[in-house]
Amino acid sequence: MARFLVWSDLHDEFWEGFDLPDLPAPVDGVLIAGDTHTMGRHLDIPARAARKYGCPVVVIWGNHEPYGSIWSELLPEEDRQLAELRTDGLDIRVLHGAATEIAGVRIIGAPLWTDLKLFPEIEGLAWGTVSDCLMDYQRIGVTPKRMFCMHTMLDHHAMDKAAIWDALRQPHDGPTVVMTHHIPIRQLVHPAREFVNERQRALCAAFASDLWAEIKGFDIHTWICGHSHDNESWTGRGKHGPIRFVMNGRGYPGEEVEFDPAFVLEV
Repeated sequence: MARFLVWSDLHDEFWEGFDLPDLPAPVDGVLIAGDTHTMGRHLDIPARAARKYGCPVVVIWGNHEPYGSIWSELLPEEDRQLAELRTDGLDIRVLHGAATEIAGVRIIGAPLWTDLKLFPEIEGLAWGTVSDCLMDYQRIGVTPKRMFCMHTMLDHHAMDKAAIWDALRQPHDGPTVVMTHHIPIRQLVHPAREFVNERQRALCAAFASDLWAEIKGFDIHTWICGHSHDNESWTGRGKHGPIRFVMNGRGYPGEEVEFDPAFVLEV
């Protein structure tokens, strides 16, 4: 059985640091499901974790990693930092729609973004609400001359979903964990967010897609996600057995999120 320390939404840009927990037993890896930091600093905590726990650290981007940056410039800067960390003997892996393996467990990771179809009957309202309310479209540059927009988000959702599905179709002799930042199923949307008013319900489409009908056909042990800071969990009956969905995000200061910095997933 493999053991993984799981975090998401550490949002270190809003906190005064993050205290790495002391663990009663070793872990095989650390899995971080996005929104760790902004402006090229998202590898700082993974580097500290790799040094403290002496194991691989697997990272994906959330929507905040590219905040204040130009996407096309951040990727090569990330590669440069990763190369330096490797020379220090640290095993840090950033997954952009790719798969890796630790202790026999396949880990597939991508941000996923959303398709705005969480509630198809109000998809039109979701377009307007998400565009108005999310800072992503003001804080992320795709290139020096082009900002992130709704159409870019949908393109990235389609690319990430295709990459995850393609990886899941590949045979693997062992359990599979999928890690996305955005929520892949409607069941993880907190009920309180759905029933405040129609506009709030439409805004949920910025955080989640409703992909369970497709996901349940794959052989997945656990799906890790974040983004909403609600830390919901759910287990569904898939074609190959139960699929567990878990969230363990720290969130923003003052939110009083039920975050467990020592949460260990056993696979």
